[in-house]
This record gives sequence, C-alpha cells and structure tokens, in this order.
Amino acid sequence: MKKIYGLSVAYVLFIIWMIYLADMGGGNAIFHVIKGIPYGDKVGHFFLMGCLALVINLSLQYRMSKLWKLNIPVGSIWVLSFVVLEEITQMGNAHRTFDLLDLTADFFGIAFFTWVGFCLKARMIGGEKTTA
Repeated sequence: MKKIYGLSVAYVLFIIWMIYLADMGGGNAIFHVIKGIPYGDKVGHFFLMGCLALVINLSLQYRMSKLWKLNIPVGSIWVLSFVVLEEITQMGNAHRTFDLLDLTADFFGIAFFTWVGFCLKARMIGGEKTTA
C-alpha cells in the first residue's frame, strides 16, 4: 500500500509541475511532443487526469461516497472537483485558455480509469478468494 501512496504523491507533484509550467507560459519536451500529435492535448487530458483518478482511488482503496444518490469513489470526486477548478482558473491567466473540450476529455478519462480501477479491484479480490 505504501508504494501506491508514494506513486500517488509523485503523480500529484508531476501534475502540479505541469500546471505550473503551463501557467507560467513555459513548456518542456513533453509539451512539444504533445503539440505534434493530432488532438494530443485532449489525449493528454484524458490520460493525465484519468490516471490521477486511478492512483488516488487505489490509494484510498476505492472508498465510496454518495453523490446525487450514486456511489462514486471519493478519489474520482476529488479529481473531478480539481479539474473543474483548474480549468476555470485558466480564464484569469494570460497564458492559458478555458477549453470545454479539455474538461470533457478530463471527465471521460476520469470515468474510464475509474472503471479500470473497479476492474483491477475485482480481479484482486477474485484472485484473493481463489488462493485462500
């Protein structure tokens, strides 16, 4: 479990670093590669925020919370809240632009990787039952 926590912390720090670079108008090799890929920005949002939801949900052992009568993983709620706030703050930054398609890619990534996490959890639980 400590490995997952460490991975989560490292990944969150990586995301914060990427946002900082974008907010300052800078970039790095990753930004240049993404710009060269058709729809690379949207694909990046899908995977970056989706994987963020996955590692946080795994760290929290898929703890659930009720939201509009639905059981949703707490980590996914946190990441959804984060991406909405982060995208809104771009409206006040000269180097960034609010993009509804980025937010949509974030949502689909979070949903997809939340599902992947459920599948991993079911496999792990199923594997534990067969070996016990």
